Amino acid sequence: SGIRDENNNTYNPKIVRIGLKAHHSVKAVSMDYLIQQKLSGVASDGGRRGAGEYDRIRASLLDEAAIVFSTLSFSGSAIFTRMTRAFDVVIIDEAAQAVEPATLVPLVHGCRQVFLVGDPVQLPATVISKTAQNLGYRTSLFQRFQAAGFPVQMLKIQYRMHPEISVFPSKEFYEGILEDGEGLNKKRPWHSYSCFGPFCFFDVDGVESQLSGSGSTVNEDEGSGETLEGPFPVDLWRPIKGSYRCKHR
Repeated sequence: SGIRDENNNTYNPKIVRIGLKAHHSVKAVSMDYLIQQKLSGVASDGGRRGAGEYDRIRASLLDEAAIVFSTLSFSGSAIFTRMTRAFDVVIIDEAAQAVEPATLVPLVHGCRQVFLVGDPVQLPATVISKTAQNLGYRTSLFQRFQAAGFPVQMLKIQYRMHPEISVFPSKEFYEGILEDGEGLNKKRPWHSYSCFGPFCFFDVDGVESQLSGSGSTVNEDEGSGETLEGPFPVDLWRPIKGSYRCKHR
């Protein structure tokens, strides 16, 4: 495991994830967890565990880290003001789905390079205000740079979809230049069943209803139908067949 450098050698950089409610898969690199590990060592040595020690450890972890993960909004928190050096590179993922002010937040700390990674064809940022939408607030910094003629490097090879699925978005949204990764057209065992080809349609009518005391709506039949997504074992085919009408294309 690890990351490969420019010479294709593997190394394990120091990583810290800053934010709230870290998923268990990244707990080992979360700021709170790393601080607790440091504080437990301080306590065993008879040291003090006051607020000053907590802040000192937090600043030290941030300075020592080679890679820092954070959301755009959390990158504006006070913890980043304690850094003794600027970032070399800032990489913003899903940049085409962020409003411009949010994209600017991590840049205030300074950096040498910025990479905006995103897909302007996908949904833009969610902006509720119609006035703000009309004034262009939903336009991302990614889109603004692209419209101004800045070079955009498209990643043309996709590894997620079967070619029968990718052919439509490639022609409809990407001018037919989207390519399929090696081996994606390989048939899976369940493809031999008409209802489990590369893609299929399930006729789930359902009826929307409003939740009590809430403005939200729910469609229980549609929710049940969504459990059918994924590579099913063939053993599940018989009970499913009795409940859903499947049309395979």
